[in-house]
Amino acid sequence: MTIGRFFNKTFIIRDLHDTGGIKEQLTAMGTIEGHYQRLDEHTDSIEFSVYGATHKLWCDINTKIKKQDDIEDEEGHHYTVVAVIKKEPDVALNEHLEVPLRIYNDE
Repeated sequence: MTIGRFFNKTFIIRDLHDTGGIKEQLTAMGTIEGHYQRLDEHTDSIEFSVYGATHKLWCDINTKIKKQDDIEDEEGHHYTVVAVIKKEPDVALNEHLEVPLRIYNDE
């Protein structure tokens, strides 16, 4: 079973790539569908505060995303991926990736 029916946002994934010189540049690697929300200290686990995360993203288990990638939402906000946590199927739990994010241009 998938949690895809809850995905209501599109995100752009960017990764640092060498531009042929000594400088690296963020390059778009693709778009993904997912769901995210701001973390709430009352309902979210302590592990997310350890990462310094401000938001949590849920996406498909096969999403190619890694720590330090840049995520841009539909409103143009940028987030840094601080971890990628793979959630395996379990009782009342569908497989998915849980991705703690840190916003760095919150307005």
